[in-house]
Amino acid sequence: MAIEISPSTPSSPIPTVNGISVIWLGNWDNARVYRRNEGVFYDSSSYRANTSTSQEPSPTATDWDLLSQGIDVSDINNHIANTSNPHSTTAAQVGAIPTSEKGIVSGVATLDTGGKIPDVQISSSIARLTNVTAAQVGNTTAQWNADKIQGVNVHTATPTNGQVLTYSTANGRWEPATSSGASKIIQVINSSVSFWSISTSGTQQSTTLSASITPTNASSTIYITGALTGVTKSTSVNTHYFSVQVFDGTNGYTIAINVGRRADAYPEAVPIILFLPASNTSTRTYTVRCNQIGGGIISTNTTNYLTLMEIAP
Repeated sequence: MAIEISPSTPSSPIPTVNGISVIWLGNWDNARVYRRNEGVFYDSSSYRANTSTSQEPSPTATDWDLLSQGIDVSDINNHIANTSNPHSTTAAQVGAIPTSEKGIVSGVATLDTGGKIPDVQISSSIARLTNVTAAQVGNTTAQWNADKIQGVNVHTATPTNGQVLTYSTANGRWEPATSSGASKIIQVINSSVSFWSISTSGTQQSTTLSASITPTNASSTIYITGALTGVTKSTSVNTHYFSVQVFDGTNGYTIAINVGRRADAYPEAVPIILFLPASNTSTRTYTVRCNQIGGGIISTNTTNYLTLMEIAP
């Protein structure tokens, strides 16, 4: 993302447009050396580096130009969280019912601990019925069982696990049956990491982005999806690049090769899409790994996600 700014000056504490582009890098990282015109977010404010620097950004830092000044919102949040009615707002002002009208004549009913209106607040003219029978509601069968839907009979057969209600043209009724539709998702596992860094070259190394799943059916399919985003190379040469794989503890499945093989420090995002057979119901962990070539370091300060889905056969 690029925005147009001009450096701060004593007469202009907030930068104005003059045609300088800022390379936005997100939250400030104290382990990183920033180059001129790289922008960061730190302590509720935004800054632009005016030289190569590892200095901590602040409104008085000499290596940083202030782009936008943040504010301390703790007082606002504390005020919002205050439930003691600090402004003495009345029920009439917000269209609410005063507590003085609860449980009184011409007022409103209160609820007991079970979420029901207490009997003492129900008019004596309303009949009390306990152990309601079928005859009392004009029915001669178990009145709480639905024996019809839209006037169509429901079969009395007891359904088994996983069956759905299906209309039978031949029998003219609703019947429990095993669904023959498309495969369904049985479970979803989500995982994420907000930072990883790899400095070893020539071997697959863990990004720490991983997730574990225990399939419920050996015939299921495991769908693995996610992405590596916001990756940065420590060098801007095309001889520094990396490959990506998903590792299940035994086998590695290549997702991408030659990522970032160009003369800049910002490789493209790497989508992760992989379908694998469950084969058994043992718990397994899938880890995203990278093998960087050409020395240096690859890392990210952006949250990366990994999702595992078990899809029924």
